[in-house]
Amino acid sequence: MNNAEEVLETYTPHIPTNIWNELKPFVVETVRSHYTEGRTRDDIHHGLMTLTGFADWVLTLGLGSLDETILRADVIDAYTTYRSTEVAGFLAERERKRLRVIAGLPAGPEDRAVSTSSTPQTPYTVEEQGEIRRWSQWQSREGSRRNASSIATLGLGCGLTAAEMMTARRDDIIVLDDNLLGVRTPDRTIPVLHSWHDELEVLSQGPDDGYLIGRTWSTRNSMTLKSIIDGLPGLRPSPQRMRASWMLAHVDAGTPLPDFLDAAGLKSPDVLRRLLPFLARTPESARTSALRLATEVAR
Repeated sequence: MNNAEEVLETYTPHIPTNIWNELKPFVVETVRSHYTEGRTRDDIHHGLMTLTGFADWVLTLGLGSLDETILRADVIDAYTTYRSTEVAGFLAERERKRLRVIAGLPAGPEDRAVSTSSTPQTPYTVEEQGEIRRWSQWQSREGSRRNASSIATLGLGCGLTAAEMMTARRDDIIVLDDNLLGVRTPDRTIPVLHSWHDELEVLSQGPDDGYLIGRTWSTRNSMTLKSIIDGLPGLRPSPQRMRASWMLAHVDAGTPLPDFLDAAGLKSPDVLRRLLPFLARTPESARTSALRLATEVAR
């Protein structure tokens, strides 16, 4: 076994074993293919560490499939923005440079200005969500209106990933125990937010059990969804940002953590760390009272 293979085979990050088992094929094979030739053991080790952090972030936020298509410049820049909240700016930029090399992109200057204005993990504001709702309602063609409404409802109302949106069918919309609607995926059921229930009810009344989005498309993945969104007039809503908005709504509302993780299809509460910069804060005048936990005392 050569030095590169030894590093690849023995690398074990400090994350839960079940998460590493999910990340390992992508991380190890990508580094093996794109970041070993002519590099030292330390170089390879740093490549593995950096790509592991990136892959964990992608998986936690449900940004896409763990394959080389996720190693895009915009996603890498969004990760750099996130990392700059955890480590010094120059370290975040160094990781960005390393990820771009692994992705086969020009490394670019390390002093690039980091923008947080529109990244995959930035939730939409209430006003922006209203714009997306109006965008979906104002499509002039019936097929476009159905696609746009499905994208907005499944993203902002149900928090589905891009891939899950593309596989959702009419019969996946079901009545739950409170007589309101939800969406069923292969591994969970998600009650639609009350504010999006009417839109989901309209989608449930389709003529057959067809796909809710892009009925005529044979390829059904996150890239297909991007193509459909790009083909619609008006806005270009991001499925990742819509999912982040749905997550933030639940965390701000105090949805019990196990229930939230189950509905989001997440295995780790690490997502709370990702959402922390966007969480609503209790007004200072009420903060002390909130922290008292004034409840009945067991005696």
